[in-house]
Amino acid sequence: MGCVDVCIDGAFCDSSMAGLPTCRPKVALGQPCASSALVGSSCVDGATCTLGTCIKTPAEGQACVTGNYPECDSSLDYCDEVTGKCVRKIPVGGSCTGYNCVDYATCDSTGKCVALGRVGEPCTTVGCLGDLKCSAGYAGTTTCTFPSSPAICE
Repeated sequence: MGCVDVCIDGAFCDSSMAGLPTCRPKVALGQPCASSALVGSSCVDGATCTLGTCIKTPAEGQACVTGNYPECDSSLDYCDEVTGKCVRKIPVGGSCTGYNCVDYATCDSTGKCVALGRVGEPCTTVGCLGDLKCSAGYAGTTTCTFPSSPAICE
């Protein structure tokens, strides 16, 4: 059966074969893998495909490879390009250099992690959380709002 983005637990959506993408069993540690997963990893949970082999995803303090997904085993960590190790993401108010802030923040033009806007908060300089949209309001103000609902056909 073809897949696009969902397979049962323990499987991944493989797009490497001719024809429709197909759900295949995830690959074990130490086994060959490819970057053919449409969503997630082709390796078993807790592993990542690095240089064609499933390896244990590095934890905080361990060596990691930048640009590899997932770079570290926790969504709270990122792979520091300077040290080549998994370190904690930077909290709001901390100094940053790019995409190393906690998930609910962004690195602004001054090099500080700032919280993304919630519903009703201004969004002109930092953007909005998750799927919220930055929408223009009265007198040119912009605030974070819920996205408009798609039309429902009956």
